[in-house]
Amino acid sequence: ATGDQAISFNFGTSVTTDGGTGMNLTTQFGAASGLVQQSQNGFGAGALQTFSVETNGMINGRFSNGQVRPLAQLALARFPDPLGLVRTG
Repeated sequence: ATGDQAISFNFGTSVTTDGGTGMNLTTQFGAASGLVQQSQNGFGAGALQTFSVETNGMINGRFSNGQVRPLAQLALARFPDPLGLVRTG
């Protein structure tokens, strides 16, 4: 187990020492409240570096933290005679 860890927050100018409102680094939006859940998978944050498209249409992203994650999938089709296709519409 690790020892105690210090966490510091900066909400802006102090009401007591600087005479400020204490709210210059906070934001409030006029909307209904909602719950946002965040989770961590054990890997550090990573930026998308490259992506590849596989033969099955899967688009995989490679991130700066070494992770490769699926991003999307394209619908693909094979035609026995591509030259026999007729354009309509």
